[in-house]
Amino acid sequence: MAHRAGFVTSSLNELKTQLTNYLARSEQAPLNPVPIGTPASWLAQGNYQTILNHWLETGFQDWDFLYQGEQVSKLSLPTYPFDLKPYTLGLSQTQTEDPIACTLSVPKWRTQPVSTDSSTTAPDSTSHCVVLCDLPDFEVAGAITQSLSSSHYAPEQQLNDYATQLLNIVQPLAKTRQPTLLQLVIGNTQTEPLANLNSCLHGLLKTASIEHPMLRTQLLLVDPTLTIDALQTVLSDNRNAPDSVIAYQNSTRTVLDYQPLCDASAVSPWQPDGVYLITGGLGGIGRHFIAELAALSFATTVIVTGRRAADDVQVQTQLRNLKQGQVKLVYRPLDVAQKMNTLLLVRDIVREFGTLHGVIHAAGIVQDTLLCNKTPTSFAQVLAPKVTGVVALDEATADLPLRFFTCFAGLSGVQGAASQCDYATANAFLDSYMQQRYIRVGLGERHGLSASIDWPFWQDGGMQRNAQFTHTDTAMPTNSGIDAFYRALQQPQTLVQYIPTEPVIEQQNASAIAAPAAQFASEAALDAALTEQLSTMVAALLGVQPDTLDGDTDLGEFGADSIAFITFINQLNSRYQLELSPSVLFMHSTLNSLRTHIIAEYGDMLIATNNESQTSSTAPETEQAPVNASNDEAIAIVGISAAFPEASNLDEFWHNLNTGKDCVTRHDWPQPANHQLSWPGEINWLGRLRRDTEFDPLFFNIAPAECERIQLQESLLMMHVWQCIENAGYDPKSLAGTSTGLFIGCQSGYHEGLITSPAFAPNRMSYFLDLHGPSEG
Repeated sequence: MAHRAGFVTSSLNELKTQLTNYLARSEQAPLNPVPIGTPASWLAQGNYQTILNHWLETGFQDWDFLYQGEQVSKLSLPTYPFDLKPYTLGLSQTQTEDPIACTLSVPKWRTQPVSTDSSTTAPDSTSHCVVLCDLPDFEVAGAITQSLSSSHYAPEQQLNDYATQLLNIVQPLAKTRQPTLLQLVIGNTQTEPLANLNSCLHGLLKTASIEHPMLRTQLLLVDPTLTIDALQTVLSDNRNAPDSVIAYQNSTRTVLDYQPLCDASAVSPWQPDGVYLITGGLGGIGRHFIAELAALSFATTVIVTGRRAADDVQVQTQLRNLKQGQVKLVYRPLDVAQKMNTLLLVRDIVREFGTLHGVIHAAGIVQDTLLCNKTPTSFAQVLAPKVTGVVALDEATADLPLRFFTCFAGLSGVQGAASQCDYATANAFLDSYMQQRYIRVGLGERHGLSASIDWPFWQDGGMQRNAQFTHTDTAMPTNSGIDAFYRALQQPQTLVQYIPTEPVIEQQNASAIAAPAAQFASEAALDAALTEQLSTMVAALLGVQPDTLDGDTDLGEFGADSIAFITFINQLNSRYQLELSPSVLFMHSTLNSLRTHIIAEYGDMLIATNNESQTSSTAPETEQAPVNASNDEAIAIVGISAAFPEASNLDEFWHNLNTGKDCVTRHDWPQPANHQLSWPGEINWLGRLRRDTEFDPLFFNIAPAECERIQLQESLLMMHVWQCIENAGYDPKSLAGTSTGLFIGCQSGYHEGLITSPAFAPNRMSYFLDLHGPSEG
């Protein structure tokens, strides 16, 4: 071997650091002299560095000393992922490249007199609903008027009351599927309208409009001292305005806009011996910033919080992988929504470490569900970590000389997000709260920079995309996100948008690809084809007969779930060369409505003109591919793990096949208690799995007491699911939080009573691996 390099490490992240440092050095450090002895003796002493130095100098002729006389089985390392994809050093696959700078934008109120847009002009049949918040009750002519109220004083409790009441108002309006205008009017006393914490309700309203295009929403921030007549005028003037967030400041009408931040200079908030608190720090984004701190040339202390117990196996594994450099990593279990516990944690940090220099609030959860299916309970659960969490952290650190207090929000708080009206509201609250804290810093009531950063999707970490909805944006690389963090710290709210440089596709070619081909001679032919094909596709997905489907019944009532919706839309797009998004089923959830929508939107492209008809009539007819023959549904098997009678793995199974070994052997069953009975001779043969693999219950977070209940089939299932993922070249823990599905074919009532329910086994493994996709057995 011409060149050798080796490292002694205790974690993957430490290995990455040492590899990076190795490549950065111009010349290599000399090796220490190898002491007298043998590799086996050094191994017994735990002297791994000496073993490494010996290998670097001369290499090993015999590696058996590593096994210490024990017989070990070889592990087959799959090379499939490595053959197809290069892996570069760093925190992500793009980390070693120069970061592509993200576009940063900040909110800006723009003076805008009332103007109308023909697309937003409300027809006479449009329903009108006005919701008042922090304003006196009054009736609006021609509108349903309702008020939000709360008996609480704490801002997080007020918001929870207002948000759930607004949800209860919006849901029946959305279900009508009729043109409706909803105007939410909030009394505002803040000099910066976005510092009004209730302004975050625009996240809920924007999501409602995304899921239900017939529902148009506006949020208006007005002076609470306006007269009733003046308020009536404001509502009337804005009824046909296209703006969604409007604020009246000193009688001047302004609308919310976002302008690019061109001169954002990077600011580093870290300092030697700094003490930092990261809530939700073991989540994807939090881990990147821990690694960023570990790469510094000076020591820091990071307190990471999470809802799991400190002795949880996953927590311990993540902490071991993250410990590197000069960072001191401390984990504290905490539900940040429990205000008293948060206060006590901050007090303990100051007592133990002397101070606290910075806070990154990255905790949060999502529960993707369409707005009409949201419940007040689930809504409150999503709000709690972000909303109650930021209030608790701010109040606990009010008197501390912080250098910065940063909240990690998301673009959903600005733009809304399908199926995430609660998460969008929570993110918008973080934006508003940092606007308010920014003002309080100026008044001397708080300390340090106040920043809420509205992140896009990260390539590695953070909240995952919902597979039900199309995403035209590109996920942001880690190094671009880190760069944006330093440039966004000086603003109370910053939108981060990642726009990569991509090659330009010729417009002519792009149009040729995107345009559906004309396939029908007339609208009647298209209508007839859609009527038949839509029913056939849905019936095949649901396993029913097409004639049992009512064209005016909501597809959800037939038992269609999100996976069926996605598959259905993909088949439609493939069959007719369309670009439908699964979200189209929000508005057109019946077969007849969807058929009408396709004809209206794509009829001109699907119906041939006279010239096209003549051309197509002279061409030979080609047989249409069956609906279910789409290549988009091809399946790749990239990993396998198995056990068979007389074969504990695939290698042994293949050997048995080659040698023709009969793996069904004679078996002596226990004699029945009734000695007059006996087993028939013809059933005294059995293909039995070996019991030569020891099951480690603690590895799967199973208590020893519970392990006594777990029998062969269930333990084998857990081990082989893990081994199958590893065989495919993946770290099973890397799938945590993804929409990976687990489908198991298993039997209940096995002769040893091993599994009580076919659904129990996959659910246990999905929970252990934190898989968010389907889990069925």
